[in-house]
Amino acid sequence: MQKETEQFYLEHKDKTWKLPKFPDNMDETNGDEVTKWVLEQMKEGNIGWIEINLMNVKGGDFIPIAWHHMGQIETQVMTHREFYTKFENPGYINAYGCTLYGEDNDRTNLVESATGEFGWVPEVHDEANNIASFYDVHFPCSTYKTIRFIKIEPNGSLPVHCDNINDDKDKILNPIKDIFPILVSMREPGKKCHTVVEGFGIVPIKEGRTYLLNPYRKHVVVNTSDTEECVRLRTQAIPGKRFGEFVNCITRTYFELEGRLGQDYLRQLPIKPKKGPKQTVMDY
Repeated sequence: MQKETEQFYLEHKDKTWKLPKFPDNMDETNGDEVTKWVLEQMKEGNIGWIEINLMNVKGGDFIPIAWHHMGQIETQVMTHREFYTKFENPGYINAYGCTLYGEDNDRTNLVESATGEFGWVPEVHDEANNIASFYDVHFPCSTYKTIRFIKIEPNGSLPVHCDNINDDKDKILNPIKDIFPILVSMREPGKKCHTVVEGFGIVPIKEGRTYLLNPYRKHVVVNTSDTEECVRLRTQAIPGKRFGEFVNCITRTYFELEGRLGQDYLRQLPIKPKKGPKQTVMDY
């Protein structure tokens, strides 16, 4: 682990936070206002991350891509087809990338092109078409800057960084046109891969879940496992014409965390009696 990464990790990993109370004078049915408020709370340092629960707005037979067997198969294929390229940047330890969607001259895989156009990487898309379809059909964003597999091998790490690539990083992000950093967990080594957000601690990432990390804070990723790799999809997404779906999803996600909305995804999981202390946002 790079020294700067280790210092950041040790300084912030034990931080905690509580979900802020929703204002009494705000209309909870106005998704635009709720989403703006959530982002303002992130900027003010009151929210470290939220887990985006797509099942709250999809329902029916929808299954998140990381829980779908084809999503898992295609994730394995990326390694078997040797699409990954090792990150040579300083601070990236045992970390590899493979671009599914992005700019031709910024790809970290076997495809060679210099047109500078954005789009699906042909060879990778052919091997991961179910994952690509998930983004095209189900994810509530209409445009993407990047969709990239990130693989962190045992004892690997990503250095201190921020995924907010908007020109004006300090403004409250506009859900219609600005770029949101989305993280989808495809494979986790139990609780041994730690994503640590500046001032907030370790994100309780679980395999198959989708997250929006605070875009106004830096973070690091450290895989403390000696034997298991971590694979995630790092996405830079613009809601665009699917703006309504996006704010609906963020709104329902917040109210689910707050407790006024039922946890819809639990209907597909075995019902187990709760044990131990009451769950908080840090355990979710």
